[in-house]
Amino acid sequence: MASGATASEGDSLWSRTYGGRLFEHAYTIIPSAENEFIMGGSTTSYGSVGRDAWLVYVKENGDSLWSRKYGGNGHEHINAIVPSGDGGFMAAGYTTSFGAGGLDMYLLKFDAAGERIWHRTYGGDNDDEALALAPDGKGGFLLAGYSESFGNGFPDVWLLQVDSAGDSLWSLTYGNIGVDYAAAILHQGGGAFRVAGTSVMETGAATALVLDVNAGENAVTAHTYQAGSGNLMATCLLPAPDGGYLLGGYAGLPFTPADAYLARMDGKGQLLWSHTYGGPDEEIFSTMAATGDGGYLLAGFTQAPGPSNLDMYLVRVNARGEFLWQNSYGGSRDDRAYCLIPDGDGHYFLAGHTGSYGSGWADFWLVCLDATPEAGVPVGKEVLRRGDGVLGRGESPETEPPATRMLGPSPNPFNPTTAVGYQLPAPGYVSLRIYDTAGREVSALVDGWRDAGSHRVTFDGSDLAAGVYLARMEAGDFVQVQKLILLK
Repeated sequence: MASGATASEGDSLWSRTYGGRLFEHAYTIIPSAENEFIMGGSTTSYGSVGRDAWLVYVKENGDSLWSRKYGGNGHEHINAIVPSGDGGFMAAGYTTSFGAGGLDMYLLKFDAAGERIWHRTYGGDNDDEALALAPDGKGGFLLAGYSESFGNGFPDVWLLQVDSAGDSLWSLTYGNIGVDYAAAILHQGGGAFRVAGTSVMETGAATALVLDVNAGENAVTAHTYQAGSGNLMATCLLPAPDGGYLLGGYAGLPFTPADAYLARMDGKGQLLWSHTYGGPDEEIFSTMAATGDGGYLLAGFTQAPGPSNLDMYLVRVNARGEFLWQNSYGGSRDDRAYCLIPDGDGHYFLAGHTGSYGSGWADFWLVCLDATPEAGVPVGKEVLRRGDGVLGRGESPETEPPATRMLGPSPNPFNPTTAVGYQLPAPGYVSLRIYDTAGREVSALVDGWRDAGSHRVTFDGSDLAAGVYLARMEAGDFVQVQKLILLK
């Protein structure tokens, strides 16, 4: 199940992959005991039907101690894991095997060995998914994500508080006409929570959304943030020492590569500063962590130069958000980071999935990093570091050659149509096809010769079930896969 390599350079100390011949996608990792961690996501290699929720328990050196899969006849996926407070764990995501219909919020409780103690579903006839999970300080938990079953009839932010047995205590929806969802939670103490997400209007314009709420009450203080005339999508949230917060994600104009984004707000939600990071290609932040010197590490993925795809992306900034260095890690296919945690000894663990290494189309990928100031690449330097399958790249953006690339789907999530863009530096044959998560082709968007330049094509999911789909583009040696989320 696991394979690995040890890098000779100080930036990436080692990496491990976990998976089989199909798809394994990791979205979360937390420390479970001293020098041990638990990763969560989903697998199609080991499940009996469709996609199953999957946990992998690893030691500090990346060796896997055990793995567990959970599911039924449909699809299950884990987006978040937190300690349960009694030595076990809670995990949240979605299920189509159990519940009321479509996707339902899915909450599972495990003991320390990964044995499931109970599982619960929450939702209605339409799609409902948990994207984030946090303890409520009273033995219960707050789930955050979106609901199409409750609220205004469109996907709305859905917050659900449950007790230690999974029984519902309080529920709140928030949204307007369009798509609204929550992606991150901060517990502020007592019953107070801060929730970050995104609001996508019918026009496709997106703004970052931060809600201050008190569990058990219906009052909401909402803050929205824009990035000039472009879209702003929030993916992660981090507390600041003065009671304020940092908001991470990505910003950009429709059908153009996005830049990674970081903003700092005070305790009242007022913007203090914001920065974007990246070059001419796409960069997205999906996770961040504080460093011991008052700065921050941010991670996600970046469009790799040349005929390749996405690489894990790591950026270090100071307390004012000013760029210090960057590195990327990956190979010839898609490699993405979704969760970053420190170990307390100056190392950081970057979790996500890789299509470049491992056993199948995509595997869980865990990379151990030395994140000292000397580990990165200062602005303007051009360094390539390769160590037995782990690549760290720190070119300045000006040195990157033009490349074939896919542009971020807009809107995404979508209902029922979205536009998928791509760019060709020279004329050539292009194949752009949509697959479900079991690898079945559901649509052929492009299959033929196309001229050089920027193109876009519409994908209509009216006849498909809500869920996750994969857009796969091939053009010569270029292959890239992007995730699409269809909401109904």
